[in-house]
Amino acid sequence: MKLLRSCFFVGALLLSLGCKQKFDKEKWSQKKEWDYPHRNKMVKDLLKNHELKGKPFSDVRAMLGEPDDVDGKQAYYDIIMKYGSDMEPTYSKELAISFNADSVVMAVEVQEHKN
Repeated sequence: MKLLRSCFFVGALLLSLGCKQKFDKEKWSQKKEWDYPHRNKMVKDLLKNHELKGKPFSDVRAMLGEPDDVDGKQAYYDIIMKYGSDMEPTYSKELAISFNADSVVMAVEVQEHKN
C-alpha cells in the first residue's frame, strides 16, 4: 500500500511539473502548424512573474511578439485552439490584453471560449 501511494505521489508530482514552464520568449513564439505548443504551459508563469499591466503595449509586443488578433484597444494571443471535424473552432483559450488610448496596458486576462 505504501508503494502504491508513493508511486501515485511521484506520478502526480511529475505530471504537475510537466504542466508548468517558465516564460521563454523564443518558445512562446514557436508555432507548429496551427498550434503554439508551449504557451499553455507558460501562461501562469507569465502572469505571475512578469507584470504587464501598466507597461506600454510596445514593450509587451517586444516581449510576446505580434498578437494573433487586434480588435480596437484589445490584443489577443492564442494559447490553445481546438477544431472540430468541420474545421470550426470548438474550444479556444487566449491571452487578452486591453490597453488605453495612450497604448498603456490596463488589463490582462486569460479567456476561454467553448463552442
